[in-house]
Amino acid sequence: MSNAKVDYDLLEREYIESDISIRALAERHGVRSFSSVADQARKRRWNDKRMTFRTKRDDKYIENVAEIRAREAAEIRQEVVYTLRGIISRFAMRLADDDPDKQPYLSAKDAVLAAEKLLVLTGEVTERKEELHLGLNFSADGLPPDVLRGLADLARERRSAGGGVATALRPLAKVSGS
Repeated sequence: MSNAKVDYDLLEREYIESDISIRALAERHGVRSFSSVADQARKRRWNDKRMTFRTKRDDKYIENVAEIRAREAAEIRQEVVYTLRGIISRFAMRLADDDPDKQPYLSAKDAVLAAEKLLVLTGEVTERKEELHLGLNFSADGLPPDVLRGLADLARERRSAGGGVATALRPLAKVSGS
């Protein structure tokens, strides 16, 4: 094939969408001059286009896989929620029944664990923590290092004696206030 009849658009598309080398591409399409194909590849930035194509293809693949896995995880989660609700419902019904043959087939501990799992899966709060703050801010800016060391020692001493840091600082407040 003479180089005048080469369909470089076709070669470009094939190069971008495959792993073929430029030399192999020229041979496959009967182009005698490998360098003319290489020149076109350089001018048209086939390598950059190939990288962009691969990145988009890989991103789309990853997105599809992530979507499939997310769907599967949602289905599994829903099945677990249904199962846990059934376990808790049956436990409650059997517990309310006076018939000794229909007593719960799982322990109360297991029912509580099932309930906790259900709360986690449905996004409910499973544990609550509270913190109390006095709303006081203390700045040690400008205090000499000896005073800071003394504060730290006094706080450690009071804490080990069973008092808190606040009780450790009371005598210092009296001293600094006088």
